[in-house]
Amino acid sequence: MSLTQSTILAIVVGAFLFALGVMAWISENNFIAASNREPQQPDTELKIFGSIPYWDQDKAVQVFKAHPGKFDIISLFWYRLDEQGNIVKYTDAREDLSIIDFARRNNVKVLALIANLPEEGE
Repeated sequence: MSLTQSTILAIVVGAFLFALGVMAWISENNFIAASNREPQQPDTELKIFGSIPYWDQDKAVQVFKAHPGKFDIISLFWYRLDEQGNIVKYTDAREDLSIIDFARRNNVKVLALIANLPEEGE
């Protein structure tokens, strides 16, 4: 990975993490004065996070569909950044919206993972 790609990836990841932090803060505070509210206890419940990687997508989907109640969140490992910083699908990944629909019907949150693994032959 060239220095330019590394810099772009660091900026994208940093901006994403910053945005998540801002969204979490807004969600928690709702811009409402907290002086009259009871203090809230932090959520310490364990969250189970699974991944559906493009290189073993069929088996991962099979396991997920057999046990959806075991997962709180699944990650779709289907995307990467190209040399221009665009989000693109890995060649072997299959964007299957039925997986997202199944997850939502089973109250499982869905995240798209953007990785920097090179395509084969790159």
